[in-house]
Amino acid sequence: MMISPQMLNAHATLTKTAEIAGAPLGTISQWVNKGLLGGPRALVGTEHRFDLGDVMMITLFAAMNRNERPRKELMEAAAGLIPMAIEIIRAAAPDQATVYAVELSGRSEPGETRYARHVVHGEAGLSSLVNEAAQKGWPEIRVLNLSAIVATVLQGWIAATADTAALEQAL
Repeated sequence: MMISPQMLNAHATLTKTAEIAGAPLGTISQWVNKGLLGGPRALVGTEHRFDLGDVMMITLFAAMNRNERPRKELMEAAAGLIPMAIEIIRAAAPDQATVYAVELSGRSEPGETRYARHVVHGEAGLSSLVNEAAQKGWPEIRVLNLSAIVATVLQGWIAATADTAALEQAL
């Protein structure tokens, strides 16, 4: 999926960002106000604007967001997936294997890691990891289809930042 340089330099409104991310507008506004998304956002008047990286980060964070985990920890986990999201975009090909982000959680034995995160390629890799995690006794396995999340963000971004005049001329 090609994104023009103009679209890479574009910014989306808070409302469009919420639509693309599939997260409530008020929730994203709270994340911004609490500084969970890093530094200050671009402003147009009094409205926050978000670039493609911001929208990808917000979408990943929203997909991972669960109340029992500290938001800062989840934001760090979402940030850790950004390099893989970039690789998915760069390697976009019809025969590319689906990429999954897998989080194992809930182990509480002394000396055991409580969380583990993995990125796997293809259904075979996902199946293998899930089987191994179940055998090792991980009580919770959470899977994100990272390829689908990236595709959704890119499609939403293209729709949100497209030059409507250019689209009308093309039609």
